Amino acid sequence: MNTLKERVKGRRLFLDMTQVDLAVAAGISQANIAHIENGRNSRLRDNTARALAVALNVSVAWLVSHHKTLPEESLMSALLKDAK
Repeated sequence: MNTLKERVKGRRLFLDMTQVDLAVAAGISQANIAHIENGRNSRLRDNTARALAVALNVSVAWLVSHHKTLPEESLMSALLKDAK
């Protein structure tokens, strides 16, 4: 899960959330979530990164730069493949 879009979508699917669920939890628009997940929005503002990290229950560092691997990343990657 090397890209922001993969990390956001994979984690969202792992948590069994829709884009709307994530948008509500993070306090941002569903359109913004869609733009992140399709790669149109590959850089996040600090406040958006923090809100998404809290909503997805991950660190900001993992979300924006993938410093550490989460134990469940292999499952998240499988969910991404199934979603295609």
